[in-house]
Amino acid sequence: MYTFEVHFSEQEASQQASITITKLYEDQVTAFVQKSEHLLSQLENDRLDPVQYQSLADVYQKMIEAARPKLKALETSPQSYAVVSM
Repeated sequence: MYTFEVHFSEQEASQQASITITKLYEDQVTAFVQKSEHLLSQLENDRLDPVQYQSLADVYQKMIEAARPKLKALETSPQSYAVVSM
């Protein structure tokens, strides 16, 4: 049996946390964009009427808009070395 001890500096742990959170926000925005595109597809296939589409699209747009400032804050954070692709 082997035992490993791994030590991280506080700065490295903070950077890793920032990278992980950034990735989660990016995934969230991507999912909301995909859902919005799916709504458009449903509208085009007459599965949603324009009122339903606009209502649901507004919800996803608000979610996207709420996540983007958080991503921007993480991008400009001094401890973040994550690359934010927005």
